[in-house]
Amino acid sequence: MPSLPFAPRPMAGEGLSSWVARLAAHNFVTAADFWSGLGCDDPQDLAPPDGLFDQLSESTRLNANELRRFFAPDPATIAAPLALSRPAFIRGAACPACCRDAADRVGDHFVSASSASSWRFSCPKHRVRLAGLDGYGLVLQDGAARFVHEGSRTSIGATHFAGRPAEFTLAFEDALMRALSGQPPGPQWLPRTPATFLVSATALIEVVLWRPGSTTTFAHQFDEIRNGSATFSIGASDRRHGTALLADQGPRDRMNVYAAVATLLAWPQARSHPFSTVMRWNDPHSPGPFVYAFDELDDRLRAILTDRLQAWPGCIATPARRALQRPR
Repeated sequence: MPSLPFAPRPMAGEGLSSWVARLAAHNFVTAADFWSGLGCDDPQDLAPPDGLFDQLSESTRLNANELRRFFAPDPATIAAPLALSRPAFIRGAACPACCRDAADRVGDHFVSASSASSWRFSCPKHRVRLAGLDGYGLVLQDGAARFVHEGSRTSIGATHFAGRPAEFTLAFEDALMRALSGQPPGPQWLPRTPATFLVSATALIEVVLWRPGSTTTFAHQFDEIRNGSATFSIGASDRRHGTALLADQGPRDRMNVYAAVATLLAWPQARSHPFSTVMRWNDPHSPGPFVYAFDELDDRLRAILTDRLQAWPGCIATPARRALQRPR
């Protein structure tokens, strides 16, 4: 590929696919066509193929080793599966606040590398909800690359400031990031070690997404954004497990799932999500969130859960077993 006329430098913490999408937009080609020209039809932000940075260096006149340093991901991001946003082959999700700040500086919109983690749903800098890129395209607007909605031509961050998730959900995200980095999640959570915390969270993702018959998933109870569409669910035919279920889901669905999982993993006094109050999970006479989570499960799913309890850590197997033993 010949040298490009214009090559914007990567931004601090930016994801590789985000930078290449900006590179493509400034040179009037699509990101998909640009990747295809490099022989890569699905960019791997955290595992780029051998020789990719040398190719990008030839096209952009930027030093290949400098590019490698720019896009070296942090351990917490490496440890998690990737979420692929569509269209334009950009991994991760955009922070409306970051995009608004960039627009105020007359700069490009971008996506951080950390947002490509399936464990993350908020911006680590602004702590606001990340915005999925479905329906958006990266286009030149007044000389800068902006994420613009295909229908309204409105750019992300131009008309609204994304809200903060519930503090309890953010606390769980922080605990996840600590555990992924090998640090204890904190005393407010039932699993105390990093490994047990991650195993427990992964085990419960599928549980909160089960939807037998026409019932509502447990995760949907925690939807902070009511827009007429429910949190996605899984049925008997889905063979994916744990975080693999979230790898192609937007930040809104990930946030709902983790809020539900957090409620099951927290000590009773730590359950401060608004829905916890509504369902009286802090009441000592309340049956507790595990009972609520399992209440709508049919006999087949209860049998699956009973079998899985043997492999679950005791901190979640014990309350789960008690919940399953309660008469329905």
